[in-house]
Amino acid sequence: FACIIWYSNETGRERIEDYRGLSRTNPLMALAMMVGLFSLAGIPPLSGFVGKFFLFSIASAAGYHWLVAVAAVNSTVSLYYYLRIVRQMYIEPAPDAAAPLPSGRALATAIGVLAAAVALLGIVPWFYEQVHAGAVLWAAAVLR
Repeated sequence: FACIIWYSNETGRERIEDYRGLSRTNPLMALAMMVGLFSLAGIPPLSGFVGKFFLFSIASAAGYHWLVAVAAVNSTVSLYYYLRIVRQMYIEPAPDAAAPLPSGRALATAIGVLAAAVALLGIVPWFYEQVHAGAVLWAAAVLR
């Protein structure tokens, strides 16, 4: 979502068609946005896939098979809409007047770190558990 806010602030545009050629004008933002969208869709090996997998597994084990089916259909439909945005960024040509869009070093670093975390937590989900457990122990020690 940080990519969308950044793009809207830089260009004043908010329609899907306005993302045409973003991969050529700002490749880092386009890549980070694509990683985020694919994670929301539940594409492996991203963290969204791991989350959906656990959620669907638990719901199925609890006997909510109909809910898992509805959620799977919903995920498939949402993928169509996410792919429309990715198509605009990577396949559609940039407008003739499209110049490279600046992004501050801090913003680019933050978005890059977040995109890497989305990918990393999908590849090694146990890493999240270790970080989470460490954070809980640290917070418990601090709050004593």
